[in-house]
Amino acid sequence: MNIITAVAESALRWTQSRKYGRTSNIADVDNRVSCVIARDFAHRLQVQQGILIQEGPLGTEPGTQLQNVIRDWLNTEMRDRGLQGSMEAACNEPLDRFYQYQHLEELRHLIHNDSTGELEIVLGGDYVVKPDVVVEWKSRPWRDLVVQEDLIIRQSSHRFLHASVSCKWTIRSDRVQNVRLEAANIVRKRRGRTPHFVCVTCEPFPLRLAAVAGGDGELDCTYHLDLQTLWSVVSELASSDRPFVSHKNKLELLIRARKLRPLSELPQDILSVPTSHPATDQS
Repeated sequence: MNIITAVAESALRWTQSRKYGRTSNIADVDNRVSCVIARDFAHRLQVQQGILIQEGPLGTEPGTQLQNVIRDWLNTEMRDRGLQGSMEAACNEPLDRFYQYQHLEELRHLIHNDSTGELEIVLGGDYVVKPDVVVEWKSRPWRDLVVQEDLIIRQSSHRFLHASVSCKWTIRSDRVQNVRLEAANIVRKRRGRTPHFVCVTCEPFPLRLAAVAGGDGELDCTYHLDLQTLWSVVSELASSDRPFVSHKNKLELLIRARKLRPLSELPQDILSVPTSHPATDQS
């Protein structure tokens, strides 16, 4: 599956900005820089991928389309790597389904059975999130310790959360906060190994990409639908239009810092087991 083509055909559409004319539906229609980059990005995708981007509204939320395509693509990648049956990608699964977060299921039952309602007031309703896409181990052998008169080791019935993929069609201030809140929940509320946490986006505006990709370690990485094409478009615009220079610089900084990577690299990054290589003798 060509992931760029799959996402573009399912969710990318031409639209109109009242201020700046024709652009694509990844643009902030009130921002000139965003509209120009989004327009040129879509034009190049049409040529490079040999696709025809449709006109008008999508009919469904593009973010929902994005997460469904990402789920199907990751399942295809797992099958091709011989992981089908052991691992699976799914959408909108609550965290308390998984081994590292099963205590949240117990907490949910306590809140539900609390007739005073005090627990819900104190703890709120956001203690269990539902990631856009999860990658889970289905058959990995992990075990629980059960405390009785003696410690008993038994097989766990819960699946193991390997990775969480936050899918954001574009980046706006509220979506940045959603991503960071989700990352905080996954890290702070786990009991056991931390899952991978990444963000996938089609956002064309480098300063907004920096809002989610920047920071210090909240996310493993942010992946862009077609980073090569975005870089080419922004670099070309910067060579002839001064306002785009700062955006090119910001994009370069994110790439050099390994905060922003092409979406095509995602399966390699989260599904492959690192192998060690003996050091090469340079003497």
